Amino acid sequence: MSTASPEPKPEDPALRALVEAWTDRPPEEMAAFTRGLQSAAPEPEGLLGAETSALERVRVLAAVSGAIHPRDLVPEQWDPAQRSELLAAVAAEFDRAVVRGRMLWTQRSLPRRLTLESLRDSTGDALRDAVAEAQSIATDGAGEVLRGLLSRLFDASHQPGWPMLSGEAPLPSDLVANASAADVAQALLWASSLVDVGTGLAWSASRAHVASIRSSYEGLLAHGVVGREDIQAVLERFVDMPIELNGPMQLLTVVGPGGTGKSTLLGELVFRRQVSSPPSASEPAIIVMDLDRVAFRPNTEAELGYEVTRQLAFAWPELAQSLSDAREAETRARLGRREIATGSSPDIENSIRSYSSFEARVRTVIDGSARANQPVILVLDTFEEWQRARPYVGPRSSWNDPEPVMADWLSRLHYGMGLRGLRAIVSGRAAFSAMPGRALELGDLEAPAAAELLVRLGVAEAVAPRLAQLVGGNPLSLHVAARFFGKLGLRHREEFLSSEGIDAALNEELRRALLYDRFLKHIPDQRVRRLAHPGLALRRVTPGLVREVLAEPCGFKNLTEGDAEALVDSLADEVWLVRRAPDGSLHHQPEVRRTMLSQMAQDPRQRDKIRAIHERAAAWYNPRPSLSDETTPDAIEAFYHRMMLETGDPPVVQGAWQAEAAKKRQHDERFVRELGESVREMAPKVEAQLRLLRGDEITRYQASLLPADLWHEHVRTQGAALLQVGDAAGAVELFRSREWDRYQGGPTWLAQAYCEAARWNEYAAETAGMSLRWERYDCVNRLVSENATLRDEMSTTRSFGGSDREGAFTMTFMAALARAATGKSLHELHEPLFDISIPPQPQFPVDQLRQYLVHRLTGAPLGSRPNSAIVVADIAGLFVPDPQVMRGFMPLLPDASEELLRIADELEGLAERGRRTSSGDGRAPRTHDLLGNYSSDVAERLRGKSRLFDSQLNANALRALRGDNPELRPAIRYELFRVRPNNGWLKTLGELAIEVLPIPPVDLQPDSLPLMTDPTARTWLVTLVDYVDRSRCTHEFLREVQQRHPQPAQLDTIVNAFSNWSDAHSALLLRPELRGLAK
Repeated sequence: MSTASPEPKPEDPALRALVEAWTDRPPEEMAAFTRGLQSAAPEPEGLLGAETSALERVRVLAAVSGAIHPRDLVPEQWDPAQRSELLAAVAAEFDRAVVRGRMLWTQRSLPRRLTLESLRDSTGDALRDAVAEAQSIATDGAGEVLRGLLSRLFDASHQPGWPMLSGEAPLPSDLVANASAADVAQALLWASSLVDVGTGLAWSASRAHVASIRSSYEGLLAHGVVGREDIQAVLERFVDMPIELNGPMQLLTVVGPGGTGKSTLLGELVFRRQVSSPPSASEPAIIVMDLDRVAFRPNTEAELGYEVTRQLAFAWPELAQSLSDAREAETRARLGRREIATGSSPDIENSIRSYSSFEARVRTVIDGSARANQPVILVLDTFEEWQRARPYVGPRSSWNDPEPVMADWLSRLHYGMGLRGLRAIVSGRAAFSAMPGRALELGDLEAPAAAELLVRLGVAEAVAPRLAQLVGGNPLSLHVAARFFGKLGLRHREEFLSSEGIDAALNEELRRALLYDRFLKHIPDQRVRRLAHPGLALRRVTPGLVREVLAEPCGFKNLTEGDAEALVDSLADEVWLVRRAPDGSLHHQPEVRRTMLSQMAQDPRQRDKIRAIHERAAAWYNPRPSLSDETTPDAIEAFYHRMMLETGDPPVVQGAWQAEAAKKRQHDERFVRELGESVREMAPKVEAQLRLLRGDEITRYQASLLPADLWHEHVRTQGAALLQVGDAAGAVELFRSREWDRYQGGPTWLAQAYCEAARWNEYAAETAGMSLRWERYDCVNRLVSENATLRDEMSTTRSFGGSDREGAFTMTFMAALARAATGKSLHELHEPLFDISIPPQPQFPVDQLRQYLVHRLTGAPLGSRPNSAIVVADIAGLFVPDPQVMRGFMPLLPDASEELLRIADELEGLAERGRRTSSGDGRAPRTHDLLGNYSSDVAERLRGKSRLFDSQLNANALRALRGDNPELRPAIRYELFRVRPNNGWLKTLGELAIEVLPIPPVDLQPDSLPLMTDPTARTWLVTLVDYVDRSRCTHEFLREVQQRHPQPAQLDTIVNAFSNWSDAHSALLLRPELRGLAK
């Protein structure tokens, strides 16, 4: 980088400071001051012409530079007044920032682009000349890269002088070797007005990604990996093993308790492999997902797939744009299918369909590239964080067990997305057993390796073996031991080394507690030792806390301020125990404090002392706590210590039904969010209550500790979470696990859970006496159950009101179904009542058809005005892969009749192709093609033509109005899985589905479907049931399934329930009360 020659400075320091201060004043102020001094002086002859030329020069020099000092832009021979006026004239075109005490200017994007384009379009070598002139002006790293790019960007004929980044021609290494990725990216953005830099930016992003990963591991790997050579060799062989293009995905699990170095081991592997960007064809692309940071939840497969492709773009920058296009296209398609509407929650059917569609898009990109068979390593670190956070309760079958959900996702990355070279490394405290693979167990280090690690941590070679023998082989304990041992004096070291070892038969947590307790006893300064052990009750230590809180419990009398400061300074030397925070206070090392707190809580000799410390600390931090307190650091610490004093009896969290209790709850919720994982240190009942308060997912044991009102609250929230991930049976079992107060009213999700768990017949009996509101799933349970009395109760109701229009129409439709099923007249149905101020909340696309039927039965207006027509908002959701049904929509949507006829003809062709193709035909229709991409296309083609009209209804129109059955699909899936007679059951279901479907998709043929033990079986069962039901074939399909099952009676529940539901619809659609019905 070139440097500007410094201007002469006055020798007098005061005068020099004045000159520097004046030079850094804003140019406008300097110019105004100069004009005031020189108002009487004549303007130099020819200034206007010179100024115009100088302005252009300033813009040109700035355009080919990054951040520069403004005075370097103006002619040195000009007097101060002229220079100030010139800079003032262009000041608005620059961003300004102070860097290392100097004011630097950077030209803004628009004037830079205009100037660069002008240089490019001018005659001669204006661009190269400008760069050559600017070389004498100091600039930043981005500016230096920009000048290098511009100097060789164009040849003499004004054509690109070198290929602007392809896979074979990255940025010239001499330009970027010493530049940061951020500087390169900035330079490319500045040059983008002259040439396409898309690939260059992708390359720069790849470089930045690699640098970021390597940087994140530097601290973790400061002392290297010791004693894991065998494990490292296995990892290396796993990464480098040949790819079996048609073989299963390879999985390697690294398992071990906390502190054994799992993350360090994987970090070393990633760090060493991430040396080039992009990687060579022989090097694998590495994708790292730390499950402590990247949330994995069922029904979010598409979002996780997006993350995989983002990281693939870093490894394969030449595919970055194509992968980005795939994400954008799928997002647009999902919007078109209304799958990511505001307020919607993840849905298993939509998620699987979207992910299948996205997989196909990405597979097309990868298959068409040179990377198709390149190895890809997916590293899933801290797997236990996902296992801990999962919303499942109790033991689960493979239908909803989270590990098979993860295995399903991995398998689909391998096969569906086309990552044929994919292999996964999973690290956690528990084995990942849902997929076949090899497991590596990390235990303690052997004695020689433990001693070597201690040496690397600064312990002398002569004593490291003995210290390792005393401490054991846990790497975390060895790190703490090295810090501790380094602070001991010679006599104390010898004393410690002569002590006996800790019994290896004890569990790791107890061994560690005993070890740290021994460390505390060997602190050389007796006063610091007295302070340290009970002082662990505090999260931070300051001189004030020592004097006012710790002094008396620790046995210090008449402690002066100076004494307290000296004690804190001495304690700071115990680096194994504490670290100095930016505010000067000492914070205990979390791995030591967490272990010791558990031991101290069980020690009767310490109990009263610890309680006294918490009481004094709470009063010292906040002597007059109030519910209106802000979450200041002191108030948070006071809250922490008050909670440490609680036992949970009486509850620390109260219900919110009274004003004062609600105010306290809001206060506690604000504060507990600031405590993080410190709640683990509190009494079990207190921890359970506080976790519930802030919305954490709690274990079954913690739930059992909750008082009744909080348990009800837990059931309401946890049951909803279980439903969201498809575990309706788990939600029902949670509700049943403890006696429910009938006066409380049931959870809002209760009816839906019983419905989706296929427990319609138990619903009424098990919810008797509860004040349950009549809503969608309550009505479905009554309609499909074997209890005819429940349908009779519904049929006496002439109308259901609702808060919003969609809810009111849907409930009136349910009333119509009940009246039709029991033979009652539909003329008595009343128009639905609803609050027009509440925005509509449609739940399923089929509700649009149900609203239309209610309109025909009651005359209720469908639009905002009495005579306005309803516009079908979700066309894609009503698409049916059946040409006859699509023709049936023609009298209902007359504006779209011609387009619907063309669509039906296209579907006839797809049906013919589907019937005559085999599973290996890549052009044959697939489920995600029809319900995903094709339905999006249909919605686009019918845009503006989707008004529903009152017209004569023929048989096809009635079939179109029947709609699908989204409320019952989860129960159908659940029951089909529950009654599986053998491992090939899914293939049997596929065979039966193909027989009844109007358009048989190739991916539902038996040869395409997996065995029930395959990780993807759950996904395919969801896809099959969804497609069959959207094709309006569920009734026939279930009958065929029952006949084929070796024990048909096992399917009686679901077949009878669906028959009741279907019969009610048939009875309704055949009633003459539907006005305008064709005879």
